[in-house]
Amino acid sequence: MYGGSILLDLNGSNLAPSPQAISGMIIKKNSLFSRDANSVIFRQVDYTNAFNAGTIDSNFYFQPYNINRYALRMISNTPTYYNFANWQLTGNDPNTQSSFVNWTSPVDSSQLFMNQTDNIVIIPLGNFQYLDLAGNPICSNLTLQPYTSQILIQTNISCTTGIEENNSSLVLSFYPNPTTDFITILKPETNKNLNYQILDNTGRTVLEGTLTDANTNLSLESLANGIYFLHTFGEIEMTLKIIKN
Repeated sequence: MYGGSILLDLNGSNLAPSPQAISGMIIKKNSLFSRDANSVIFRQVDYTNAFNAGTIDSNFYFQPYNINRYALRMISNTPTYYNFANWQLTGNDPNTQSSFVNWTSPVDSSQLFMNQTDNIVIIPLGNFQYLDLAGNPICSNLTLQPYTSQILIQTNISCTTGIEENNSSLVLSFYPNPTTDFITILKPETNKNLNYQILDNTGRTVLEGTLTDANTNLSLESLANGIYFLHTFGEIEMTLKIIKN
């Protein structure tokens, strides 16, 4: 949505003498993307103040320009705005995923891919990673079934092939993931140090250093919540996704 103020507007009836509540809605498995800092994904107007709209869950909500405007409820004619966490506290969208990017207008790294044919279409993506709305990296090609579409987030991170599968002794790993404040990086048995970078979803380096020990504790406390990538180079070159909550 761009240029509007409300993406989905759910309204009950205010007919006298008995207003009717909004109910019976089923809103599932949608990708709802706001491209305006002043807009909201949902507005709910319920003249009974029941707000029992129905089943709203398992969606993707993106409001990358204003984290405090996911939803709006008119409560006794008073507008109340919700960020995503507070919106979930209303009982809606327990399994829905929200934005992992924060942009300042006019920045917009999203791209809509569509297949308007009867055939499966393979779209080349070039040499840079894209992220789907769950934050999973996609490289090289995007496959779309007939009459489907998908929104991807473009990054400045180059696609890497990682390491050969049969070289399992040189696999890097870390835990926990998701994390809240730190990760422990497990370096395989090798005498060589490894350089690393932590990249945000735009490809910007936010942390960097050298792994010298078999186990390295790395603090992420200074980073905002979101999707990051641990990239190592040298003897082991690979990229791993980090989720910070």
